Amino acid sequence: RYVWSLEVARIAVSGKLDNVSVASIEALVSPQLTPGFLAADLDQIRQSLESFPWIYAANVRRRWPDTLDIDVVEQRPIARWGEQGFLNHEGDLFVVDQSPRWHPLPQLSGPVGSEAMLVRRYQTLEALLRGTGREIVSLQLDEIGQYIAKLDTGVALNFGADHFVSRARRFVRLY
Repeated sequence: RYVWSLEVARIAVSGKLDNVSVASIEALVSPQLTPGFLAADLDQIRQSLESFPWIYAANVRRRWPDTLDIDVVEQRPIARWGEQGFLNHEGDLFVVDQSPRWHPLPQLSGPVGSEAMLVRRYQTLEALLRGTGREIVSLQLDEIGQYIAKLDTGVALNFGADHFVSRARRFVRLY
């Protein structure tokens, strides 16, 4: 019985942390360590860490005799989503306060559930525009399925609802 109640003496946090502090991670994890070193539910700790908005993934493991190792991967925002938050590289929405630090990111918007599709369309258009010197400021999907992109020059591109890639390629060729 004694071995199950060994206390966790140290929480070691690793990973590149820009938006989450070690102290906030420790505060989130510490209450879950009361059962002891061996009895702590590592899967539950990982899930609670990954529910933190800025944490994309976490790996939690025990290191004998009394250390809990936590490796954290933060979210990588690639675009702002409305006024609600950000989209990561996979099109997943995460809601956090929008600080001025992230204002240079493009603004994506559309109906609920269109986040992943908009990220794919944004990545496609961004790749096609590479080499033209132009950047996407915003990409919008309207309620009838039409895509509208605004470039850093102020030009607005209406792609319509169909044949997005072929229309984007045609624009780049003409540009």
